[in-house]
Amino acid sequence: GIHLDYIRFQAKDFGNNIQATAVFLENNASYDLKNVLPDDEKWEAFKRNSITLLISQIKTLRDQKYPELVISAAVKPNLNEAKERFGQDWLKWLIDGLIDWAVVMNYLPDVQIFADNLDVIRNKIPEDLLAKIYIGIATYNQSPEDFYTKVMYTSCSNFSNYSVFSYNDLTNQPGYSDRLRQIFSK
Repeated sequence: GIHLDYIRFQAKDFGNNIQATAVFLENNASYDLKNVLPDDEKWEAFKRNSITLLISQIKTLRDQKYPELVISAAVKPNLNEAKERFGQDWLKWLIDGLIDWAVVMNYLPDVQIFADNLDVIRNKIPEDLLAKIYIGIATYNQSPEDFYTKVMYTSCSNFSNYSVFSYNDLTNQPGYSDRLRQIFSK
């Protein structure tokens, strides 16, 4: 498959460059450079749509040449922040069939924030798309016990898929994998 690992802007003020501004102004004659501000909704929508257009082009190429390949994307866990701050309208990507899977980078060590993100996703995503979501759970910033808690919460929240990030932590942290085996075998 094709995994789009960093298919987003680093932050809201990224993407404000000469080339993007020129394309935007070509299609928005009523604007001039002074009007294009980072908080301008039309400008932000243009940037967000440029990422969606890139994914659409990747999907079209995949459909033409390699239809058996899966397209997945690493996405931010907070739906609103993903869209507004990072330009990731991943709910639209799923609904429109532009990606086959969303790998939600819910790597937060705080259990409550982790759970809140899952609750928002579960409540906003159509039921038939839940199977296309993989919840990313981190090992690098939490204990095996906290990792286990998040796996259990993910499962209880009707998400059938999760992804472990990262394999390196499982092999580089002495005893981490052994402790996980003990916890999961109970």
